[in-house]
Amino acid sequence: MSGTLHLAQALSNRRRRGRKKDFRDAERLVKRLVSQELTLSFVPDGEHRLWRTLTRTRYQRTRDKVRLQNQLEALLEEAHINLSSLVSDLLGASARRRCMR
Repeated sequence: MSGTLHLAQALSNRRRRGRKKDFRDAERLVKRLVSQELTLSFVPDGEHRLWRTLTRTRYQRTRDKVRLQNQLEALLEEAHINLSSLVSDLLGASARRRCMR
């Protein structure tokens, strides 16, 4: 079985007041779809969904890294270790070398 997916926006498809009848609602939706009165939403294909997931994951990882870097800097400052005044990147190679001394 194959078909085309149509996802209508809820605000463009207000139902009439009264009792809800699924069959009548379905008929009304089909009529509005055929007459192009429904506002349809974009449904991305599988490849687009994968790219979106990858982008969201990379963004979240970047935010996590910045958050951890800020926590590390706060912890070092609390211990009166001002490493951030000596190096520009607390997680960089020069910062690690200074910590190993």
